[in-house]
Parts: sequence; C-alpha cells; structure tokens
Amino acid sequence: MLQLLFHSNRLLDHIVDRRPHFGVALARLDVYGSTEFVERYLTRLIATPASALYQELAGNEISESPIGYQLPERNRLLHYLFSNPENAERLSVWKPIGDYVKRLLAGDERQGYWSHLNGDPGWFERERTSDPVWSAMFFFDIMITSAARHGIEYHMWLYYLPRFAGLLENGYDSDGSGIDKEAEFPTRAARLLYELFGFLTSWTTLYDRLPEGSKLRLMPDRHDRGSAIPHSAAIALGETLAIVMASERIDDGVIQTLHDVALRAIREIHDDGMRGYVTEAILRGGENKFSAPHLDRLADRFIRIDAYDQHEMASYADALNARLADTPRPRSQRAPF
Repeated sequence: MLQLLFHSNRLLDHIVDRRPHFGVALARLDVYGSTEFVERYLTRLIATPASALYQELAGNEISESPIGYQLPERNRLLHYLFSNPENAERLSVWKPIGDYVKRLLAGDERQGYWSHLNGDPGWFERERTSDPVWSAMFFFDIMITSAARHGIEYHMWLYYLPRFAGLLENGYDSDGSGIDKEAEFPTRAARLLYELFGFLTSWTTLYDRLPEGSKLRLMPDRHDRGSAIPHSAAIALGETLAIVMASERIDDGVIQTLHDVALRAIREIHDDGMRGYVTEAILRGGENKFSAPHLDRLADRFIRIDAYDQHEMASYADALNARLADTPRPRSQRAPF
C-alpha cells in the first residue's frame, strides 16, 4: 500500500493541490521509497508558485539569533525538515529543489521565464516570494543555517548556487526595450545574482557567529576542498565570482557590485585563519591553480573600489599582489598595483 501511495501520480496531484501536509506525514516514514516520494513531492511544490511551500517560505523570514530562522510549527513542512536538519539530510531535499531550478534556468521548464528574468526588476521586492529561483535560494538558506546551528558537518549541497549563477550568466540579456543598462540592477536576473551573492556571503561569514569549539570552525587541510558550511561557502563564493567576472553578457556595473559584495565577506570575518581561507578561495576562483586572467580581473575590479575600503582590505591586496607576481603568464607581465 505504501508503494502505491509513493508512486501514484494522481495521489501526488491531490496531495500537492488539496492536502499538502499529508506529504509531510509520508515524508516522516523511514521506509523504502520515502526519499523518492519526497523528491517528487518537493519538485511539484517548487514548480507550483501557489503551493504550500511558497506560502511557508513567505511566512518564515524571522531570524533566530545568532544563526538561522525561527521555524514555527504552523509551517509544518519547513518545521519538520529543518527543526531537526538531519531529516533534510536523510531525504536529500536539496536535490529536487536544486535540480528543478537548474532545469528552469536551462529553459526546460517554464515557457517565457527568461523573458521575465530579463525584464525590468522594479517590482522584485513584491514578487520575490513567488519567484521560483529566489524561493529555492531561500529554501537553501533556511536549510544551511539550520544545519550550521545544529553543528552538522556537511555542506548540504550549497554548491548548487554556483550552478545557478552559471545558468543566470548564460541567459543574461539586458538589451531589451526599456531596460536601463546603467541601473544598479538592470534586470530581474541581475537582482537574482545579487541575492545569490548575498546568500553565499552570509554562509561564509557565519563562521564568526559559530560557538567557540564548534567543529564547523576547524580549518580544512586543503584550500580546494571544504566539507563544513563556512569553508564550502567560501569556495562556492570564489567560483561564483569567477563566473561573473569572466562574463561578456553581464553589465559592467553589475559585475562591480557583485565583486564588492563578495569581498565584503573578507572584511566581515575577524578570524585571521578564516580571512586567509576566504581570500585564497576568491583568488583561486574555484580552480586548483591560480589563473593569470582571473587575477588580472580581480586587480582591475579592486582598484575601482573606494580608497577607504581598499585600506581596510590591505591583507587581501597584499595576497593579490603576491599572486600576480608569482603566477606565470604568456607574454605581458602585469605590474602589481
């Protein structure tokens, strides 16, 4: 009977449309087939902007100091998954949400969505809770901060966000009629990229908010691999920044804004070891070795920021200069700035 319940498309339609929290009851069953059911269930919920998932996300933005969000019991799905985030880990809930967004941004799901993203962002604040990409990123934010608060030593697949960024870059187009290319965020896609950088930066800087002695504060042995959330977020932030800065589609002002947001993570971290780790992640740009073109782009962007901010980030400037001097390049040599 359970297998019939888990695999019935008609029942899934009824659950999502009429009895969404019955899906939570089925998710609680630690039996064969429950994970596959949850994957189908969450996929349908994130694909349906009027679903219970969107309603719960819209009502779950109250922070829980110092890390995470309050999870009121009335939000039955989010409360079940994240008040004990081992439930989310067991069910791999990042997969249906992340995979749907990847298909959506690749153009395989909703007709006309990219026309929407490349339109004017004027109503973004009002529309964001019904936007599938923003809602998915907020779902990840609740999941990741809850995992960090409970000391889970796993990245919870936050590495989906660089994939989102790559797809947003690939579809970015601000040449449409009525778009102000000089605006801070010319399009909804530009604003989503800004929100994405904000989430990655906040997951990186939560390092300072973790309690002393937390295993999530232990520094990894390697700079190209991290399992705990803050270090994994730093690697993802560096990779995402590299994607954006190499773009020929994204507007120059948007790239500068995103660069400045990423570097804010270095300024906001007080631990010298973690500051160095984040600096290294940004200089590497998600690669195992340093790339001369990427370092040159970082230098070009750094000299554009405010002189006071440059002074506040002297250690980053020193590290960037050192890598510029040490990294081989074909012919022309860039002088340290």
